[in-house]
Amino acid sequence: MENYFELKAEYDKQLAKLKTPIIANEDLTKAEKRERYQLLKPKCVKCKKPVGSIFTLKDRTLIALCGATQNTQNGKYEPCDLDIKIKKPTILTLDDVLMTMANNLETVKEDIISTKVKSIFGLIPKETALADFEKYKNEFKTTNDVYSKYKNEYEKLQPNEEDIIETRREIYNKIKEIKDFINNDPLNEQLFRDAVEVQITTLIPLLEKLNSLKYAVNFIDEEDETYYLVQEKHDISQLEVEIK
Repeated sequence: MENYFELKAEYDKQLAKLKTPIIANEDLTKAEKRERYQLLKPKCVKCKKPVGSIFTLKDRTLIALCGATQNTQNGKYEPCDLDIKIKKPTILTLDDVLMTMANNLETVKEDIISTKVKSIFGLIPKETALADFEKYKNEFKTTNDVYSKYKNEYEKLQPNEEDIIETRREIYNKIKEIKDFINNDPLNEQLFRDAVEVQITTLIPLLEKLNSLKYAVNFIDEEDETYYLVQEKHDISQLEVEIK
């Protein structure tokens, strides 16, 4: 799987390099840029022929093929032996795992209660009840151990509220300090320089620290020359659990 993503990264880098002059050309409209993109001829990451490479995900299978398999050059090039097919493992999020484990624990508890009631009223033999109790006790312990493990992992990913509160307090104090510099003597150039210095050396790093404490994902995304601020408490990869 690692080789697949290494090859894809290499191909994406090559494609981005080819697209850069088109993106930078301000004389082209969006439609014209899209037309130019279609004319690009990146090289296959394996054979280096100008046929590109195909990277897809189908039925949870990662696929990498030589671009010549699509016969884009009217049969001019034969496909090389780039042929990767990797079945992806089942991935669940920690939220899903915890919910499933919690439901399983409740089910085992109900089974224990049901067995106890049946035993009291003589609906099942004592030996059967004891055997069932032992089975459910082991099942509960195993499930609870898994639940506790993933719950601890999930809690470690949560923002530290004490650090967030303390950082906000520091930010408030620095903003007040900057305002005091400016308000004390608006015409004093030295005080103005001091205010700028505090903002650059202290306030901005504190704001960046606050963002990093609150969000694991924090970046600017661009689509069709429109920019979006993306902020998420968790990186999805942090919440993924591979089920083998």
